[in-house]
Formats: sequence, structure tokens, C-alpha cells
Amino acid sequence: MSRRLEEIKIYMLGTAGSGKTSFTASFQGWLKQLDLEVATVNLDPGEMNLPYDPEVDIRDWVDLYDVMEKFKLGPNGAQIACSDEMALKADEIKDAIDSFDADIILIDTPGQIELFAYRETGRILIESLGVDNSIILFLFDPIISKRANGFVSLQMLSISTQFIFSLPQLNILSKSDMFDDDLLKKIMEWYYTPETLYNDLIDQKGISKEINIEVLKMLEVIGMQGSLIPISSVDLNGMDDVYNFIVQLFKGGDDIADY
Repeated sequence: MSRRLEEIKIYMLGTAGSGKTSFTASFQGWLKQLDLEVATVNLDPGEMNLPYDPEVDIRDWVDLYDVMEKFKLGPNGAQIACSDEMALKADEIKDAIDSFDADIILIDTPGQIELFAYRETGRILIESLGVDNSIILFLFDPIISKRANGFVSLQMLSISTQFIFSLPQLNILSKSDMFDDDLLKKIMEWYYTPETLYNDLIDQKGISKEINIEVLKMLEVIGMQGSLIPISSVDLNGMDDVYNFIVQLFKGGDDIADY
């Protein structure tokens, strides 16, 4: 079998606590069972306890706690400074990633999504690494997803990342092992049946009917597209669905391991 010519780059995005790092570790292990060469990239300069050993680690260039001490900054200010410094290191990060002959590159972005998505850092890094064969996996936080208005907020945030990066994107409901069957079914109905979401929204106090109608109209037009895949980094449920989506997108259904 011949090696594929270009690796697939997978960016993990989502709010803090959505499970990006845990999913990166679990998905790496799951992919390796398919005899794929997988490299991981940690882009969080403040991460202290990674559950995987990254092949490329931003902390080799930029460390949050060093920046806090050097510039006398608090955690928030230091995160912003690190994000800007990360953008300046884009070429060096690219060279480090390119040194690995991998089928798939898993890129674990900073916990605070705004540091990657809403500053120039994310765009610069993605353009430096190359937009071809790149996809965003947007993780829906399970705690926020439990309420209809929280679910809508995440859906709108997902839409904004699609708008910013213009890359293929798959929405993932992370930590699905935390849900009982009824709640999981309800959340999936919210995604695929906007009328169900609307009915649950109008039952929540403090939200006007007019706002609900306009939000649902927007989601029906641009938001309720594609798939939402429940996954669990604990029992590995959904990993095959995520992989099959990626294979279908980039290889037309042919297994990556066949290249």
C-alpha cells in the first residue's frame, strides 16, 4: 500500500471544559488501533496535566507561567500575550509538525475558544499549516447543552467558527456518557427538529417569543445543517462515526489506512 500524500489536520474547538483534550487523547488511541500514524499538537500554553504526550507542544516556545512572571500579568492577560506570541511562532510550529510523517494530525486548541477563534492566532496558524485537508471538530459542552437556551448558544458559537475559518466542520456532543437516554434523545431532537427546540425554548422564563422565532429562523437557514455526533472519551462511543465522517469527506469513503 502506498502512503497518502498529505496528512489530515483535525482542529479541536469548543468552550473551556467541553472535553477537547480528553477527546484528543482518546481519539488518538482509537486511531492508532487502526494502524494509523497519528501526531498530536498541544496549543494550550497553560495546560498542566495533558493525558497524552504531544509530538508538538506550544509550551516548548511559549509558557503561560513564564509569561505571567516575566511581564507581571494575571492569567487572562498572560493568555492573550501567549496567544499573540503563538502567532509569531507559526512557521516554527509548522516546521515541527512537518517533521512527523503522520496520517492524521490532532490539534488541541486552547481552552478559551476566543484566544484561537476570535484573535488572529487561529487564522494565522491554520493558514500557515495549510487549509487543505483540514477540518474543525466543534465540541458541544454537555453541561451547557442540557438547557435549550444553552444548546442554542453553542449552536450559534459553532456557526461563528464556521464563518471565521471557512473550513469543513463537524459538531460533536462530547461526554455523551454523562446523559441518560431520554436527555440524549431530547438534545438530538433539538438539533434535527427545530420545532422541538422552539417548544422547549418558549417554556423557559426570561426569553421573549419574538427572539426565539428569529433565532430559530436563523438556525434553520444556516445552523441546522450537517451532523451532530454524540461521543464519549470514556467508552469510545461515536469514535467510529467521527472517523467515518472524516474518511467520507476527504477520501470519498476509502479508508485512510489504504493509502
